[in-house]
Amino acid sequence: MISESGIIDVHSHIIPGADDGCRYIGETLEMLKLAYSQGVRGVIATPHYVRGHNRMDADTLKEKAGKLRESVAAVLPDMKIYQGQEILYFDGVTEKLASGEVLTLQGTRYVLVEFMPSVPYNELFLAVRTLLLAGYFPILAHIERYQCLRKGGYVEELIHAGAYMQMNYRCLSRAKGLAERAWCRKTVLEGNIHLLGTDMHRLDYRPPELEKTLAWLKKRGGEELTRKLTAENAAAILAGDSL
Repeated sequence: MISESGIIDVHSHIIPGADDGCRYIGETLEMLKLAYSQGVRGVIATPHYVRGHNRMDADTLKEKAGKLRESVAAVLPDMKIYQGQEILYFDGVTEKLASGEVLTLQGTRYVLVEFMPSVPYNELFLAVRTLLLAGYFPILAHIERYQCLRKGGYVEELIHAGAYMQMNYRCLSRAKGLAERAWCRKTVLEGNIHLLGTDMHRLDYRPPELEKTLAWLKKRGGEELTRKLTAENAAAILAGDSL
């Protein structure tokens, strides 16, 4: 058992038509059913924000999320849908956050932020500092993609600076890329990951896949770590509490 409230997925692309995720409401509902069957009971919708390339503004996303909640409630009444965005970092993002043009996670001070895989470490560190100085708490999306973090001590340095780390479930269980999987598992077991997310997009592209990772995590990390990474830390963030 994960927790009484179930798993909370902090990273998903489930709002139909908002980005490269779900294309229509039927696909969203089928993906959520698949996630539900694996223990998920809460999902933060985090459509991409890429400056100059967005299909929907913040008000439209909120409206779409509200309609999605109604649709989900009809088929999965105990599945909760929350609002956020996955932000591709850019200069000026703090002003957009302050104005409400870019969304934090469920209206808190936590922001899910991503970078290009080739980002230099100094740029990543500066972005974290910029967000923190503006009063936001950066959660780095799918950190397994950033090659600069493979060097010893960089993940710990960012955590010490005030950042939080999110990793995708799939990278902990997939057979391809064994060296990467080993690094991901080591990082988790060292206590340097705060949140896991599916990063679900579509039924034919990044569907929610949790079961293999959950089996490994419970066996190697134990029930307490599993609860923290899949539910407890996410619940704290949604409440605006510190981890």
